Amino acid sequence: MKLHRLAPALAPIGLGLLLAIVIGLHPLGEAASQYLLLLLILPWLLWGIRRGGKRQILIATSLGMAASLLALMRQPQQSIQDALLALVTLSCCGALSLQARIWRQRHQRSEKVRLSQQDLLENLIRHAPALLYIKDVNSRYLLASESYNRLLGQPDGLAGKTLESLFPPDEAALIRHNDQLALNRGESLTVEETIHLDGEARTFLAIKAPFQDDSGHWAGLACSSVDITERKAAEQALKETESKFQALANLPLLGIFIVQDGQLVYLNEQMVSMTGYSAPELLVPLDQLPFLPAEEGRRLQRVIESRLRGDEPGYTQFRCHDKQGQVLDALAQSVHFSHRGRPAVIGILLDMTEKNRALEQLRLTAKVFENASEGIVITDAEGRITAVNDAFSRVTGYTEQQAIGKRSRIFSRNRAVGGLGEDALQQLQQHGYWQGDVQDKHRQGHTYPVWLSISAVHDEHGQLSHHVAVFSDITARKEAETRLHYLANHDPLTGLPNRTLLHETLQHAMQAARLHEESLALFFIDLDRFKIVNDSLGHDAGDQLLQAATRRLAEVIGQQALLARIGGDEFVVLLERCHEIPVAAQWAERFLQAMAQPFSILGREFYLGCSIGISLFPHDGSDGHTLLKNADLAMYRAKEAGKNTYQFFAPEMNTRAFEFLMIEHSLRQAMAHEQLELHYQPQVRLQDQHMVGVEALLRWQHPELGQVPPSRFIPLAEETGLIVSLGAWLLQQSCLQLKQWHQEGRQGLRLSVNLSPRQFNHGSLLPTVQAALQDSGIDPGCLELEITEGMIMQQPDEARRIMADLRRLGVRLAIDDFGTGYSSLANLKLFPIQTLKIDRAFITSLADSSSDRAIATTIIQLGKLLGMTVIAEGVENQQQLAFLNEHGCDIAQGYWFGAASRAASLPSSPVRSGAHPA
Repeated sequence: MKLHRLAPALAPIGLGLLLAIVIGLHPLGEAASQYLLLLLILPWLLWGIRRGGKRQILIATSLGMAASLLALMRQPQQSIQDALLALVTLSCCGALSLQARIWRQRHQRSEKVRLSQQDLLENLIRHAPALLYIKDVNSRYLLASESYNRLLGQPDGLAGKTLESLFPPDEAALIRHNDQLALNRGESLTVEETIHLDGEARTFLAIKAPFQDDSGHWAGLACSSVDITERKAAEQALKETESKFQALANLPLLGIFIVQDGQLVYLNEQMVSMTGYSAPELLVPLDQLPFLPAEEGRRLQRVIESRLRGDEPGYTQFRCHDKQGQVLDALAQSVHFSHRGRPAVIGILLDMTEKNRALEQLRLTAKVFENASEGIVITDAEGRITAVNDAFSRVTGYTEQQAIGKRSRIFSRNRAVGGLGEDALQQLQQHGYWQGDVQDKHRQGHTYPVWLSISAVHDEHGQLSHHVAVFSDITARKEAETRLHYLANHDPLTGLPNRTLLHETLQHAMQAARLHEESLALFFIDLDRFKIVNDSLGHDAGDQLLQAATRRLAEVIGQQALLARIGGDEFVVLLERCHEIPVAAQWAERFLQAMAQPFSILGREFYLGCSIGISLFPHDGSDGHTLLKNADLAMYRAKEAGKNTYQFFAPEMNTRAFEFLMIEHSLRQAMAHEQLELHYQPQVRLQDQHMVGVEALLRWQHPELGQVPPSRFIPLAEETGLIVSLGAWLLQQSCLQLKQWHQEGRQGLRLSVNLSPRQFNHGSLLPTVQAALQDSGIDPGCLELEITEGMIMQQPDEARRIMADLRRLGVRLAIDDFGTGYSSLANLKLFPIQTLKIDRAFITSLADSSSDRAIATTIIQLGKLLGMTVIAEGVENQQQLAFLNEHGCDIAQGYWFGAASRAASLPSSPVRSGAHPA
C-alpha cells in the first residue's frame, strides 16, 4: 500500500494507541480510567465503520482491549471485575461495529444494484423503439420512450404531463377510463384506443399493467402501445372483400362454385336454388352431379382439367335440368386459383334460360315485325320515323329509305292528310294510347281508310321515348261493313228491310206522327198454304215463291209505304198518314187481291192467299213493339176466321193471347202433375174384322179447363218445342202398355205412334226410340212410327238417312195423311216405308165425291204395287167400309170400330162392326 494512502489511517491509530497507554499508566481512578478509555475507543470504531474497513475496526478494538489489560494488570485486586466489564464491553463494541460494517457494505452493494437496474430500465424505456410509458395512479406520465414522445409531438419528454394536456377531452376521458379499469381490476388490461394525430385517426392496441410500491400499494401503470391502424385497415379491407364476395355469392342469378380434386367443394345458395337440389346432393364428384346429363358432366370435367393446366378462362354453355325435371340453359366461366393451399378452380354459373327465352322472343318479335301483315311504324319522341316494316311499304307505297328520318304525318292535326287530329292527339298525350280509323294518302296520291292503333312508350324514368303505330288498310273491311250493315238491316232473300230496320223506321215514323198529330197503319201479312208448298217442293221453290210474293206486294204499295220481311212467310207494311179505318181496309183489300192471283213456280201454278192483321197508331199502341204484337194477333184472328182475309186489332185479342200463354204454361206443368193420358184407337183388318193394332193418341185433362182438345194444344206444343218431350213420354208409356197387352195374351197387336216434324228432325229421336224399346222389351216389329209427307219431302236426303236408322232398329214406318201433300212418287219409292195411311178427308166424302173415290182407289192400288200396307182413317159407316173392302184396303180405323179410349176400355179382338162414338 502506498504511504500517502496509509497516512489518514495511521494517524488516528497512533493517537489512540498513545492515549490508551497514557490512560493505562496514569494513576487515575479505576472507574474514571475505564470510562475514559471507552470514550476514546468508540469514536475510532465509528470512524472505522464510516471510512475504514474491517481491518481498521479490528485494530482499534485490539488496541482498546490491550489498554484495558494493562490497566487491569496494575489495578488492585478489587477492581478486576470492573476491568473485565470494560474488556467485555470493548469486545462487544468491536463485534457490533464489525457487523455494522458488513451490513453497511451489503446495503451499499444492494443500492448500487438497484440504482444500476433503475438506470438500465430507464435507458431501456427511453431508447426502446416500441411505444412504452409509465403513469402514476392519476394517469400522469412518469416516463416514456423517445418513440412515444415523438409520436405525441413531445421531444422534451412526457414526464409530468397529464392526459388532458395531450388529447382532446373525449379521447382523454376514454384513456383515463381504461387506466382506472386496469387499476381497479389489479391485472393487465388490453384495449383498443383511437386518438387523432395530425388530423388523422390512429388506432393503438394498448397493454396496461399495474405495479405496486414497497408498501404493496398500487403505484402506477406500465404501458405499451402498438399502432394497429394499418392492421385495422387491412382487417376492414378483408371484411369488405369478404362482404363483397358474400354479396356476389348471394346474387339471385349468379351461382358460384369451387371444384377441387374433381369434386364440388363449395357452392352458394343460388346454386341450390337454381337446381333445386340440396347442398349435400351437389357436393359430389362432377360425374355424379344429379342435374347434369352424363355427357355434359364429362364435358364439364374436361373444361375443369384445362383450367387446372392453366388454360385461359372462357365460357362454357351446357344444358341441364333442375330437380323437377325442368330444362335449364346454363353458362359457366371458371378460372384456376389456390384453395386452402392446393390447386382448384372457381367459377360462376348463370341461368340463361329466361335470357335465351327472351332472345328467342326478341327473334320472334323481329320476325313478327318484319312479316306482320299490318304496317308498323316506330317513331322517336319528336315523331321522326326510326323503323318501319315491309307491310308499311306495301300499304303506303313508301320505301324504308324514303320513310326513315321523316316526321310521320300521323302527328299532324289535319285528318285530311292522315293525321290524328286535335282530339286524338290530346287523348294520346293524356292516356298514352289511341285507336281509330283515319284517312291515309298513298304515295301515288289516292286516299284509303286505315285502322290505326298508336301507343306511347316511356323509358325507365317515365320520359316519352317512342311511339309505336300499327295500321292496316281497311278498304275491304269498310266495304264489308257497308255490306254487313245492309245485310244486318235487310232480308238477303228479298232485299226488303228486316225486323231491325223496320223497328228503326217505325220509331221515326211514330215520332213524326206524334209531332204532326197524325196516324199510321201497320199491316202484318202472313202467306196462307206457304208451308205446304215449301215442305212439298223444298226450300228452293219456297224461296222463289217468297220473291214472287215480294214483287207483287211491292207493286201494290209503290213508294207510298215501307214493305219489310220479318221472317219466314211474314211481311209487314208500314203506311204513314193513314187517318181513317176505311183507308186501311182498302189497302188490305189490294193486298188480298194481289196475293189471290196464282203463282207460277217450277212450271206449276199455286194459289196461296194471305191473312192480314192491322193495328193503328196511336189507337192500338204507343210504341213499335206493341203495334207489331197487336198486328200479329190480328193476323192470327184472320187465320182463325178462315184465312185469306184481314182483321183489325181488337182489345179482346190480347185476352186470347193471354189465354194462349196460360195454356202453354199449363201444358208445361201437365207432365209434372200427371194431367196427360193416352187413349188408343183400334185398327181393324178388313179381311177378318180382327183388331191388329192401335194408334196411341194424347189427351189432356186440365183441372180447370177440363178436356183440352188436341187441336188446341198440339200446335202449341209443336210451336214451343214441348212436342219433343211430350212425344218421348207418349212413346215410352205406349210401348210399356203394349208390353202389358202382350203379356195378357194379345201377342199380335201392333202400336202406331205419330211423330211430329220437330221430333223427326230432332237429334234425340233415335236414342228415344231405342230407350222405349229397351225399357219395354217389345219386339221392334210391333212398333210403327207415322210421319207425314211434308216431313220427308222437306229434306229428302236427311229424311232417308233418319228413316234408314229407324228401320235398322226393326220398327215399321208409315206415311200419315197420304195424298194431302206434294209428294214425289219418284222419291217415295226410295223411302223404307211399309204403310200408307189414307187421309180421312178422302174417306169422309166417298159416297158423294167421285174424285175422292178415285184418289182413295189410286192410293190403295199404289200401296199394293209398292208392297205396302194401306190403312184408311175416319171410317164411320157401312158404305165407306164396303168401298174399302171392295177395292182391297188392308186395315181401317174410325168411329165405326170405336172411338179412342183408355187402355182399360180397349175392346178385345175381334171388334164388332158398327160401334158408335162415345
